[in-house]
Amino acid sequence: ASFLMLAMIFMILPRAQVSAKRINEILDEDEIIKDGILDEIKSNVVGTVEFKNVSFKYPEADEYVLKDISFKVNKGETIAFIGSTGSGKSVYVNSLIITLLLRNSPDDLKLLIIDPKEVEFSRYNGIPHLLGPTVTSTVKAKAALEKLTQEMENRNAFLNIYDHQDIKDYNEEAEMKGLPKIPSIICIIDEYADWVENDKSISSPIT
Repeated sequence: ASFLMLAMIFMILPRAQVSAKRINEILDEDEIIKDGILDEIKSNVVGTVEFKNVSFKYPEADEYVLKDISFKVNKGETIAFIGSTGSGKSVYVNSLIITLLLRNSPDDLKLLIIDPKEVEFSRYNGIPHLLGPTVTSTVKAKAALEKLTQEMENRNAFLNIYDHQDIKDYNEEAEMKGLPKIPSIICIIDEYADWVENDKSISSPIT
């Protein structure tokens, strides 16, 4: 047993060291993104986030890890973060979650987190933004995604009945009338590719 534990340590330690080094490199970097001044919004695009000419390379490296990446994420679309072990996917997603929590109250945002490893996101259990405890089993994950799909359909029907374009439009009127707001829902799935490979039916509510 001791030999097996030692072997596991030698297997995991290099990956942990790589991840720790990359995290420290980011933390040690000086801030280069400065806030600009926005006088007037002149865009009719709603709910779109654009990444334009994004490049990244490690200090003193000759080659870029990312080079001139550009894409847009429209409202309601699914985003997949793909990379090898230790590439920083979980660090980025955790940073994204923390940012969302800091900028949104539980009345404005709810999270559905699916974490099969029970490692990355179990720390968020108990926060008021969660729709429920972190989902860790395939059966519960599929059921949660089916309920989420049904919730989307119910919301579309509700907004059509009351003649609102989207949740933002409804919430603005609800706030003026003192009515409860409808929170946005973000679903975060860790190790999605592995889940689908083991049980392809789990992707049906998403597709």
